[in-house]
Amino acid sequence: MEVLSLPNRTNSVVVLTNRSIEAGLVSAYDTLSDDARDAFNVELTLTLLRDYIEYRLDQAARGGCAPRFQLVAERFDDGLSLDAFYGLVDHVYKTELAVIICYHKHLGRAARSMGQPAVTM
Repeated sequence: MEVLSLPNRTNSVVVLTNRSIEAGLVSAYDTLSDDARDAFNVELTLTLLRDYIEYRLDQAARGGCAPRFQLVAERFDDGLSLDAFYGLVDHVYKTELAVIICYHKHLGRAARSMGQPAVTM
């Protein structure tokens, strides 16, 4: 996780995280049924749709499983108390954990059955 102030937006603080997903989980996506894929995609989307969080999924192929995701939150100095800053960092971190849990919940079993480790890096 990184916290920074952009040179062109000095009146704000940006909290961001970039996370790679273990290749075994990503490849397990291809073994799922259409219904299981739909369930994963819906839950992943609902997990990512959080207040104050912007996200990007790096998908190699349309309709495939994203091997990376990025979360970004920005707070401007007119509402940036120490408490608000801590809350923003906490919100980004908990969203990151929820996304990782979603991957393991839906893809972990399939990865293990393929003999792939289901570890998130």
